[in-house]
Amino acid sequence: MTLPVPAFTLTTDELEAMIERAAGRAVAAVLAAQAPAAGGLNPANYYTVPEFAALLKVGTPAIYRDVKVGKIPFVRVGTSIRICETALDSYAQAVAQ
Repeated sequence: MTLPVPAFTLTTDELEAMIERAAGRAVAAVLAAQAPAAGGLNPANYYTVPEFAALLKVGTPAIYRDVKVGKIPFVRVGTSIRICETALDSYAQAVAQ
């Protein structure tokens, strides 16, 4: 029995880029589905908890704690947490006080 020969070949970098684009589209679809009817959510305007913590120069446990108690508004994408960039300024001011 002979196996069919693939019509094309991908390098590892090309395959990783395809997977990354597909994952980005999946995140965008989930955020859009969770968005209010007016406008939708742009995934470029949302941070993961580690990204948000790095911008504020605080530890991720502090961000997770404040998300849990409701100090930081967020949306869930599957099991991950995404924080809107508009929360950045308000949270930074609250932390500074």
